[in-house]
Amino acid sequence: QQQQQQQHNQKSTTFRRLSDFVFEDPAVYTQSEIRDILDMINDGNRSGSGGGGDDSHSFYGSQFHGGSYGGSREYETGSMGGAGVGGGGVHGSDVPSHRSGGGGSGSGLKPICKAYGILGFIRFLDCYYLTLITKRAKVGSIGGNSIYTIKSTETFPLKPAERTKSSSSSPENSSGSDPSSMLLSMWNRGKRSVGLGLSNREIAELRYQGLYQVVDLTKNFFFSYTYDLTRSLQENFLAMTGRPFPPPPFKDMYAWNFFLTRELEECTHSITNFHWVLPVVHGAFIQRKLHDYGRSLNLILLARRSRHFAGTRYLKRGVSDRGKVANDVEHEQIIHDESTMSPEGVFSSYLQIRGSIPTFWTQESSVTMPKPPIVLNRVDPTYQATQAHFEDLLKRYGSPIIVVDLVKQSEKREREVIVGNEFRNAIDYINCHIDDHHKILYCALDYSHISKHRNLNVSSSLNDVATWSVNQTGFFCSSPQWKIMEGGSIEPFDEGSYCDAAERLSKRLGGILFFPMEQMGILRTNCIDCLDRTNVAQFSAGVEALGQQLVVMGIRSSPKLDPSSIIVRMLIDMYVEIGDQIALQYGGSEAHKKVASAGATSNIP
Repeated sequence: QQQQQQQHNQKSTTFRRLSDFVFEDPAVYTQSEIRDILDMINDGNRSGSGGGGDDSHSFYGSQFHGGSYGGSREYETGSMGGAGVGGGGVHGSDVPSHRSGGGGSGSGLKPICKAYGILGFIRFLDCYYLTLITKRAKVGSIGGNSIYTIKSTETFPLKPAERTKSSSSSPENSSGSDPSSMLLSMWNRGKRSVGLGLSNREIAELRYQGLYQVVDLTKNFFFSYTYDLTRSLQENFLAMTGRPFPPPPFKDMYAWNFFLTRELEECTHSITNFHWVLPVVHGAFIQRKLHDYGRSLNLILLARRSRHFAGTRYLKRGVSDRGKVANDVEHEQIIHDESTMSPEGVFSSYLQIRGSIPTFWTQESSVTMPKPPIVLNRVDPTYQATQAHFEDLLKRYGSPIIVVDLVKQSEKREREVIVGNEFRNAIDYINCHIDDHHKILYCALDYSHISKHRNLNVSSSLNDVATWSVNQTGFFCSSPQWKIMEGGSIEPFDEGSYCDAAERLSKRLGGILFFPMEQMGILRTNCIDCLDRTNVAQFSAGVEALGQQLVVMGIRSSPKLDPSSIIVRMLIDMYVEIGDQIALQYGGSEAHKKVASAGATSNIP
């Protein structure tokens, strides 16, 4: 035990932060120069000698010409190393070089993997681990910026290789040809593989490694080298227009590898760290291309799932103390017209969000109870968590904030009504303490009651709410041709008068840039699970927004789309697919309510 304690103290004192052995070379190299550097490292390892057998670690980062980036890593004594990121790839190297007091030779660089991005670094109790993207698949593009999904990852420990006593005492045994040392090494590896002879610290390290490997990063994780997926199209346009370089930092709430990249950002320069830090979003990405109305159109649905208060249904409900809600997903609907005279085309996007009811409530799952009771588990008389949630929405999207609540408003045996009433009381309380301009616009729509009523139509009700909400928030368009007036009439967009007004407003607000048409505010939709009913309601808002987007872009003359048109049928399929993916992520099964071809839905309660 005393020996284990000494080893533990030694490991604790010799712990080095990532910034101690990972650094960035600010120089910019060509690919041929990178190859020369790798050859130099290779030759140095083959002829390395002396030094008393100390293990050395170095991280060498560099940039290629043309905006791509790269690097190489050297780890001696058999440790994993290496990354050269450039031209779309990361190349790893294993350097099994053995040193002795009298000199020796190593085997040089040996490729161990080819990768396409750095997910990040993590450390548990022992060493750091580097996780790389080793396989990717292109799923689409936004304005020529390729979007990829992760197909495979690999994690490598960053530590020196273990050496046997015999290999470090005699030069001739450094080649591994001594049979006794080979058998001893195999015996030790066999014992360690079954957990024999391990300290409690090593056992805990293996357990943490296993838990980390359980996370499946090959399902619905997306990234791009040249487009910030954590931000909306409107935010990216504003950022590139106002300050094209360096790009603004990514939104950490949608970057699921944020924790893994924090120390990597510290190791790189603030101007160049976007080359190395690759934010990965979780959600869904669907893209379709169609030739309609005499145009070539790209239609994209992008869902970003927040990493805050994440978890599956029944385990995560309601709101956290900091105002983060369960099943928080931002939906973006993008349409790109490639047929215009502009080289990049015309873009338009519409944002809406979904999220659990932001009050404190739970639902305990049970095998014998398919619909568990809803319980208000905490009393919050001033609704601090709910206020924090809507304050965050105001900062991110501005006002108005429109809430469409689809839970049941009356039940014989109260379940949804309990949390629905609490939500309405919270909004009434918040609206009493803010000015009229920022008041939350609340709309209760009992989806189940309307869908079962003989004289009511759930589709027309949702369409009315969708038209009202889209007219309130608007949407983004990079180059509008027309504008829709309050009465529904369509007039040409006067860019000259807009530019004068925008310039005056920009000067008054300290140089903040504006686009001709931006979305101000957000539509927030919820039911109990924020899955089935919510997806149908978001489809209705998406159809209404799409009709107005096509008018503003000069593609159509009427904002109302025919339910049997090609573009609506395509949008239906896309919303069904994205709804199923979100339902699988949060609930474990596909959505039960499907969007029908005529805009109606099934009458499932």
